[in-house]
Amino acid sequence: MRRFIYLLLICLLSACALGGQQTDKSKSAFELSPALSHAQLREAFAALPGVLVPESEPLRVLFPAGVLFASGSVLPMPGGSGMLDSLVDLLKESNLDWRFILRAASGEGTEYDQGLAAARVKILKTYFKDVGLNVRTLRFQAVAEAGPLLEIQNLK
Repeated sequence: MRRFIYLLLICLLSACALGGQQTDKSKSAFELSPALSHAQLREAFAALPGVLVPESEPLRVLFPAGVLFASGSVLPMPGGSGMLDSLVDLLKESNLDWRFILRAASGEGTEYDQGLAAARVKILKTYFKDVGLNVRTLRFQAVAEAGPLLEIQNLK
């Protein structure tokens, strides 16, 4: 039994050590060509897990509760950083102007919900700044209302 535990521990440590490496064959599905068309952008956003992209114009990307944020949480859900990385790649590729609307409707009152939405804005801004996205070109809005917890709108 002890040998099995040692073997398991070695396998886990090896997996952790190799997990951060990325080869050319395993590039992200969201890496796009430099000339990104509007249709390609819509398709790439729709490929993000759980994300809704209505066919209406201008382009809107909706993140319902449980996709990036849980209903009452400020921090993204586990695995959210991977989705945010893919989102950042798409935003950089698009060269478009975007508005981020972060919503909260917890039932705890408007003041609480506004604070929750504002905290999510702060988290997103900090994350985007840390990964090299120019947050001065993005617009952010915190709203105390029901709806998708994150909505991204193209402003052009």
